[in-house]
Amino acid sequence: MNQVCLTGRLTKDPELLYGKETNKAWSKFTLAVEGFKREDADFFDCKAFGKTAETICKYLTKGRKMLVIGRLAREKKTDKEGKVKMETFVFVNEFEFADKAADYGNVKANTEVKAARQDAIDKWMEIPSNADEGLPFN
Repeated sequence: MNQVCLTGRLTKDPELLYGKETNKAWSKFTLAVEGFKREDADFFDCKAFGKTAETICKYLTKGRKMLVIGRLAREKKTDKEGKVKMETFVFVNEFEFADKAADYGNVKANTEVKAARQDAIDKWMEIPSNADEGLPFN
């Protein structure tokens, strides 16, 4: 059975890409996973496809902690010199957010929600300039 389960932090913002022929979404990112010693880390290249890729790119940014479940995959790549190399990566089937919910206040998608909330609060608190004209306690 080929199954990988990793918990780690993103080393940079995930990239959202689209296939040349299929135009389907996919993303690539690197996950830093703590080693046996706290100062050691292992780095795993990961690829996700479709809605999974879109969701990862929308809600996760550099430094965010995530759980990845998938399988190891290998792919042939030809470098600039024409040499064929094998690339190993984690093919992501599913993922979970691993940070505390409060830590997601900085996520790029939540900034729009927070701005909309603040706008609604500001509008609710707006008091018209002529509001005190009809008040009975003036």
